[in-house]
Amino acid sequence: MLSGNAQAKLTCDFSADTLKGCAPLRVSFTDLSSGGGTIIYRNWDFGNGGFSNSNNPAPSRVYATNGQYTVTLTVSDGTDTATKTVSNYITVFKNPVVSFNFQKLTNCPPINVSFSDQTTLGDAPIKTYAWDFGDLTPPNGLKNPSHLYKFRGTYSVILTVEDTNGCKGSFERKDIVVVNKPIARFGATNRSDCKAPLTTSFTGNSSGKAPLT
Repeated sequence: MLSGNAQAKLTCDFSADTLKGCAPLRVSFTDLSSGGGTIIYRNWDFGNGGFSNSNNPAPSRVYATNGQYTVTLTVSDGTDTATKTVSNYITVFKNPVVSFNFQKLTNCPPINVSFSDQTTLGDAPIKTYAWDFGDLTPPNGLKNPSHLYKFRGTYSVILTVEDTNGCKGSFERKDIVVVNKPIARFGATNRSDCKAPLTTSFTGNSSGKAPLT
C-alpha cells in the first residue's frame, strides 16, 4: 500500500483528435499523462520531422504528405521521466491527382466535345465525379462525358473528384474554344456595263476564324 505522502508513478499517455485523413491533415494532440508531480518537461516527436519541446500539453501538427507516422511523447516531473511511442499512429491518405483530355467532334457551334478522365488514383477508388463545363449548365457526374456547346466563346472546364476515403482533387483547363460559323461575303468593283465584255474585280469579305479557304 502507498503511504499518505506517496505519489503514483509517472505514466505517459496521449490522444489525438483524428487518426486518419487526407493530406494536408491537421492533428491536435492532448497529453494524458498521470501520476508523479507537476510535469515540467514535454517533448513531442510527431514522426514527420516535427518536434515540440516547449512543454505544450496540447500541440497540433499538419501532415502535408501521405504516409503513416509514429508519434512519441516524453514527459518529466523533474524526478521521473516517462515515454510513450505509438507506431503508425497517424495515417495520411494519398490524394487523387486529377487530369483529363478532350476532343472536339466538330468545330462550329453547336459543337460536341468528348471528355476523358485521366485521374491518377490516390489510396482509394473514385466515388464521385463532378464536371463543370463553364457554360452555366448543371454539373455532370459521369466519368467520361460529352457536352454540347451551343454558343461562341472560350470555356474553362473543371473536373472535381472525391474518392472513398473522402480525399478530393480538381483540375481546370481553359482552352475549350468555340467559334462562329464563317460568313461568306464578297464585293465587285463593276457590276454592270452596256458594252460587253464586262471587266470587274472581286474582293472577298468573308468572316470567320482564319484560315478561310
